[in-house]
Amino acid sequence: MQKIKEFDEKKLISFLKSLGIVVKTNTKARSHQGCYFNNRIDVSVKTPKEKRVQTLIHEFAHKIHSDIEPDIHKRNSQGGTLEKLFDCCEVAEIYEELVDVTNFVDRNSLFEELMEKKEKIKKQIKQIEIAIKEENPEFQRSKDFAYAKNFFRKNKTDASYLLKHDRIILVSPVLRRKSYYDIKNIDEDFPNLPVVIRDYIKIKSLQRRQKAISVKINKFTKYYHRPTELFARFVEGLYLDCEKISCIAPHSCDKFFELLNNGYYGSLKELFTEKENAF
Repeated sequence: MQKIKEFDEKKLISFLKSLGIVVKTNTKARSHQGCYFNNRIDVSVKTPKEKRVQTLIHEFAHKIHSDIEPDIHKRNSQGGTLEKLFDCCEVAEIYEELVDVTNFVDRNSLFEELMEKKEKIKKQIKQIEIAIKEENPEFQRSKDFAYAKNFFRKNKTDASYLLKHDRIILVSPVLRRKSYYDIKNIDEDFPNLPVVIRDYIKIKSLQRRQKAISVKINKFTKYYHRPTELFARFVEGLYLDCEKISCIAPHSCDKFFELLNNGYYGSLKELFTEKENAF
């Protein structure tokens, strides 16, 4: 089985520099563990020692991709294409395999913490919804709540601002006095509000948090599933556990090593053992 040769950080950096790549290991790396741009690899000073080699390999994979598709770093780029990376037209299976590889290499791509928070909020919303429906069985989260609408029309209260904001500062027009309100303190700040109104405001807040988490998950999913990131984590995975990756992504591995040994990935081939060990 072909696999990436044993490298320590110093030896790998020397190899990369011999290819004319600028390597910096004392930067912030744009707040990532590493980054690649314009023939330069940065590794953050905060990247743990045990992850520095795999980070260098990950960024080198980006360099190889940029040689194949020079436009991947342009503003409107979608991160290249798997068709170009694997020199084939049918990439659906490769895509599915590379997503699985990404989840193996980087557990953050599963968004476990965010999904847990989202599920917790979902349960909180359900509990409050049940409480509201005890007095207002017609209540539906997806529709205007007539009782609340009528209440706020007839009763002027600063609590109405919490329908759209979790924290607010109100300044009086004449004396310029400030009033601070936080959704966390709604029961203490507005004890005279009907419980159902306070519960309705709490649901609105929870729905905003739920939406924010969904937006964040979608944003990160787009990042992790960009072809250039899928490819870089695939190569990184081959360094971490080649046998495991060959089981997770057999079709991708077959195609990758075929192209690697035919010189398609250029100097990336020099990181791997010789072909006679191929699977």
